[in-house]
Amino acid sequence: MGQAKLMMHEWLQHRKMLEEILEPIYDEHIDLKPWEGAMTFGELALHVAG
Repeated sequence: MGQAKLMMHEWLQHRKMLEEILEPIYDEHIDLKPWEGAMTFGELALHVAG
């Protein structure tokens, strides 16, 4: 697998996992940080989408 395809595959895996994590999250939890220094769920969603 070429470098570009490998990077795309890894990115898609992360995106799929994020979608699964965010699916049950309600709006009131969008600012939740799973640990100190982590991105909020909202920031993580925007980070991956961007």
